[in-house]
Amino acid sequence: MEDSGRGYEDSVRQKAFYFLILAIFSGCGGALTPDTVAVVNGRKISMQEWSETVSKLSQTTPKNFSDPQARKEVLAGVVDRELLFQKALEDKVYLRSLYLKDQIVQEYLRQSIGQLPADPTDADLQKAYEEKRGEFERVDASHILFKDEATAKTVLAKIRADRSPDFAKYAKAYSQDAGSRDKGGALGLFRRRDMVPEFSQAAFALEKPGQISDLVHSQFGFHIIRLNARQGDFASLKEDLRRDWSVSRRREAVETLLTQLRASASIRLNDAAFEGK
Repeated sequence: MEDSGRGYEDSVRQKAFYFLILAIFSGCGGALTPDTVAVVNGRKISMQEWSETVSKLSQTTPKNFSDPQARKEVLAGVVDRELLFQKALEDKVYLRSLYLKDQIVQEYLRQSIGQLPADPTDADLQKAYEEKRGEFERVDASHILFKDEATAKTVLAKIRADRSPDFAKYAKAYSQDAGSRDKGGALGLFRRRDMVPEFSQAAFALEKPGQISDLVHSQFGFHIIRLNARQGDFASLKEDLRRDWSVSRRREAVETLLTQLRASASIRLNDAAFEGK
């Protein structure tokens, strides 16, 4: 059993990097073509690789890379890098470097999974919003609580008759909710699930800040509710939803890929290594 962990590690490493080695040497025997700047030990170095190298160097080096001599120097550097790269592969340095393994895996995922469609439709975004609407949506409201309905109706009539009602003043004068009365009835931000259903339904039905509800009956008594602000509506979250949708699609694609790889892989686990032996 003591060798099973090593066997598993070697198997996974070989499978994980096989695609890289195959890609590197698939160009062996190639001839120089218009889109090739060099052939090193049979492997083509593309014009794109050389151009990207020039682009990176131009950001840190004040050289004029339109000069033929400077461009030849870059090409010489590209060839030297290729020689070292091939030697590193030959020596299997990737099997001894966790950092390099992580970088190669991330690059593989970027090139494969990163090509997925990343632009959801408005219908996709609306669906994602509706699925988690209860988490996104919040209101900031104030209320006045009454124990008897008659008093509540009288105060509501006064508020309706008042052209510019000071809701906080009414709350301090009449509310029987000790927790919010001294704050002018302010409850702060809350989600639907944070309040009893009757209260939440009435509060979230209010559309514009300053709007005041009809009388609302709950297990605590009779409420008059004022909407102060809304947060988490679809329009304000649309860009966040777009980003999350794309991340979610990529995560699903990675999991699908891993499921396929696990199904076709030979994996042995050294359970004894985790039992303190």
